[in-house]
Amino acid sequence: MAIVTCHNCGYDLDDLARCPKCGAENPHPVTYQSGTRCSICDLTNVEVSRANVKYHAAMADSYDRDQPHFKPENQEQVKIKLLALGSRFGFDRLLDIGCGTGFVTRHAQRYYKETVGVDVTRKMLHLAPGSASLILGDAYHLPFPSERFDVITAYSVLHHLQNIEAVASEAYRVLKSHGCFWSALDPNAHFFYYAKTVTNLSAIQLDTPQNLKPVLEWEIRSVSEVKTVLRERYGLEKEVVDLAEFHKMREGLNPLALEAIFRRAGFFSVDVRFDWFLGQGRVLHEKGEDAVDAIDGWLREVLPLSAPLYKYLEVTAVKL
Repeated sequence: MAIVTCHNCGYDLDDLARCPKCGAENPHPVTYQSGTRCSICDLTNVEVSRANVKYHAAMADSYDRDQPHFKPENQEQVKIKLLALGSRFGFDRLLDIGCGTGFVTRHAQRYYKETVGVDVTRKMLHLAPGSASLILGDAYHLPFPSERFDVITAYSVLHHLQNIEAVASEAYRVLKSHGCFWSALDPNAHFFYYAKTVTNLSAIQLDTPQNLKPVLEWEIRSVSEVKTVLRERYGLEKEVVDLAEFHKMREGLNPLALEAIFRRAGFFSVDVRFDWFLGQGRVLHEKGEDAVDAIDGWLREVLPLSAPLYKYLEVTAVKL
């Protein structure tokens, strides 16, 4: 494992002491992130990055154990996806943006000639296994020449970013012609909207979500009580969670808006797919894969009406 600092200025994002672009000491965020202050929330991507470092550093020691995407059935799905991407776009070089403790890189290094991971949290990188090259760096300024990678992945990452469009543009820049960007496990705005609506109705009409069916109660609590759960488990302030889980705390990601972002970045083909229906894990363990396939197939037949029943979004974007 090789961990290096920013290629441009030796910047250590653990304390945000320097600018990742120009190396200035303790810069004002707008000075070196001009154009990235959000017109709606008035936040810069540096403020959100700072929160993500604190957030993920607090979670790092138990991250692999606590996060549901490390369950064997999900890891198997990701391995299948990595093989499919390599078969179509090439097994030469893969870059994983927001690699964390190496959820993707530990599998990708088995298939790709060169696997590289980038993340802003040093503590997460130190816990990543395997031989992939791991770089402490900022997704907004990827330290690579243009047209270098066959495949870029970003697993459960986009919703942590204040400026997805800037990162999509960087991904487009470092992808080879006919290369592919793939992301998954980002919150579906349709699900979040209806889950919060049910929560509000429960509070008014049913007194408590406990009156709901167990599977629905679990899914709703996963949305409505994120800040409380993380504060109690990791000692994180609500404000840190609010910034680190940036789009999850702001109603999730709209699939049409997400498609438009990647098209503006230059991608020729963009497919945003709904993924992981409510209760899918329970159906898998209790009824098996055939039941999952049957339910998923039916729900896709009745899209877009079934869109709120999917928790996550998956993006596949191809560069000409």
